Amino acid sequence: MSESSVCAAVSLDEIEAWIDAGLYLRVHPHIENLLSEHGVRAACLAMRALRFLGEDRRGDLIGLRLGRRHRGNADAVNALIRTRIYRHGPYAGWLAFARYPLPDDASIAAKADYLSLRGFLMALFRDFDVARNLSEQARTLKPEDPWLWVEWAYCCERADQYDESPASLMNESPPVH
Repeated sequence: MSESSVCAAVSLDEIEAWIDAGLYLRVHPHIENLLSEHGVRAACLAMRALRFLGEDRRGDLIGLRLGRRHRGNADAVNALIRTRIYRHGPYAGWLAFARYPLPDDASIAAKADYLSLRGFLMALFRDFDVARNLSEQARTLKPEDPWLWVEWAYCCERADQYDESPASLMNESPPVH
């Protein structure tokens, strides 16, 4: 089956919209089907849902396997790097960025995610000017992606700029599903 196929009468786009809206329990019944039949995009969606449902170790396993098995896939590379940062810390993330470059044919969404993730990493290293620049580049590429705004809020938190994060969200109106 192709990645655009229907997953138990629900499209991958609909599942992604549920995840973006925080409706993880709605995704839960579809996780096994996502993992068994539908490729890298579906596995990435399952990984995201599992992490938010508290199954971090299983989500991490999926992220690591995706990155190792599909090094030429931008979503898999992002999943691997994100997992390395969350599970092993900033230095492991730094090494992962050096070892796993984004493929040249990456989509705009994957490039935005990669930039945002790198910005988050730079915030972990407390290089907030670079983090801000990377986050802005990411949001310029895909301003409608709510995750980029969430990741920017994490950067603001690391910089102890609590007022800036909610203000940036309210002033620039991120999308609400």
